[in-house]
Amino acid sequence: MADFDIFSVQEINNHIKNILENSIPDLYVEGEITNFTRHTSGHIYFSLKDDFSTLRCVFFRQNNYSLDFYPKNGDKIIIFGNITLYVKGGSYQFNVKKMFSSGKGLLQIKFEQLKAKLDAEGLFSNIYKKAIPQFPQKIGVITSATGAALQDIKNVIFRRYPIKLILYPASVQGDQAIPELIQAVNYFTHNPCVDILIISRGGGSQEDLFCFNDENLVRAIFACPLPVISGVGHEIDFTLTDFVSDLRAPTPSAAAELAVPDRSQLQQSLNRIKTELRLELQTALHLEKNKVNNLKQSLNDLKIESTLNQKRLELLELEKRFSAIGNITDFLHQKLNTLADKLKYSFLSKTALKVTSEKNRLSSYNTIMNNYLFNSLNNEKHKLAMLESKVEAHSPMAILKQGFAYVSQDHKIIKRAEKIKIGSTVQIRFYDGQVKADIRDKN
Repeated sequence: MADFDIFSVQEINNHIKNILENSIPDLYVEGEITNFTRHTSGHIYFSLKDDFSTLRCVFFRQNNYSLDFYPKNGDKIIIFGNITLYVKGGSYQFNVKKMFSSGKGLLQIKFEQLKAKLDAEGLFSNIYKKAIPQFPQKIGVITSATGAALQDIKNVIFRRYPIKLILYPASVQGDQAIPELIQAVNYFTHNPCVDILIISRGGGSQEDLFCFNDENLVRAIFACPLPVISGVGHEIDFTLTDFVSDLRAPTPSAAAELAVPDRSQLQQSLNRIKTELRLELQTALHLEKNKVNNLKQSLNDLKIESTLNQKRLELLELEKRFSAIGNITDFLHQKLNTLADKLKYSFLSKTALKVTSEKNRLSSYNTIMNNYLFNSLNNEKHKLAMLESKVEAHSPMAILKQGFAYVSQDHKIIKRAEKIKIGSTVQIRFYDGQVKADIRDKN
């Protein structure tokens, strides 16, 4: 047996594969496409070359399905992926995960790298998103003063929900766009005079929209205390302002629609609420009317006339008692006069003053008693008058005066037609009298 190790070809290739894949991280490579082939399976095979070397590449279907352009031989591209080794063939190749056209690729790479960085810091997290007010009073707009985006926003808002717009004009592309956009956002941050802030521009190329991917602009929007709606480009365009804003709109017009409600829909909702309230009010009134009718019926059943007569008898008895007390007072007064006459001769000098004092005191008591009796009697009469007025207003006779009548049989009031038998005799009471009636038919 040999005293040294012998490896198989597969072992060597696997060893090299592990070294390549574990020691070289994912990276970007730029070059020109050659030997381009799209297999029926959907995989893409090609080589990437420069002036000195060639690199074999594979772009598997699960990674290339979202490719937004059709590559071909001669195209200059940037690819992102990792180095791997095909063990069976013993050759290494580049496993492509993303592919960009060279012109747009650099911008896209910068976009994705900055997006990943800011996302990791939490700037795009939903926990920081502010709610959009349902009924704003003022809206701030950051866009070009001469662009179509501003006109679209005005048209939508003035049609749906006319409110005040405050424009902070800013360039939306070119060298001055980034500092002007940041200055505009900072203005509203330090002067929160509006309820919602819209930052917007119309469609354009990736290069035109790239100012909305600036890191400082994204951080300025994140620090703004106002709810921010981003409406940049078209529906297929995405910028970092879309991710950091509290709400993303696919277009400037859509941003305006998301910022304000539709007054026609509000009017429809208001009309529906009015109808519902009207129905609820009618139902409540109907219930209250039923309660009143039930109370009236209960009041009729209380035999009010009998109660009134009882009160009248009590008042007459009280008047008799007051009259008796008055007679006693007169009797005592007469007795005192007689006693005074008897004592006049024998105790004239000494008792005259005492008798006079007692007479005055008795007269005073008599006056007080008479006033008390008079006031008490008047109070009771007043109470009786109020009771009579109240009872009269709710008495059966008052109801009969209005043209109503009631039916009775054997001195009992009949409340239901089902209680009356055909052929029986009933009494019908009117205000000025009553009549008898024979029942011939009923429904």
